[in-house]
Amino acid sequence: MVELNTIQHDSKNYRLIKGNTGMTISEAVKSLHEYSYIYHLVCMEFNGVMLYSDTVTMDSAYTDILGMTSHEFRQYMNKVAQSERLIRKEKQNDRT
Repeated sequence: MVELNTIQHDSKNYRLIKGNTGMTISEAVKSLHEYSYIYHLVCMEFNGVMLYSDTVTMDSAYTDILGMTSHEFRQYMNKVAQSERLIRKEKQNDRT
């Protein structure tokens, strides 16, 4: 997961780590913080956004990647799930 490549950002050298396919934003942030204990400064690209271990927070990662905080994202996903339930219920009612 850790590469020997270093990336310079804001006059600091970061060790690049790679995330796993299917990794969530939360998992990426946790990985950055865990690897920072070993390598101090690490970074990871997630969906085209570079995240840095010394500046990333859960909310900053969600905001940079999705344009909304983690709380806003959960609210949005709850609304989507609720809408999907209503659509399924309406389809079932149409069949009867």
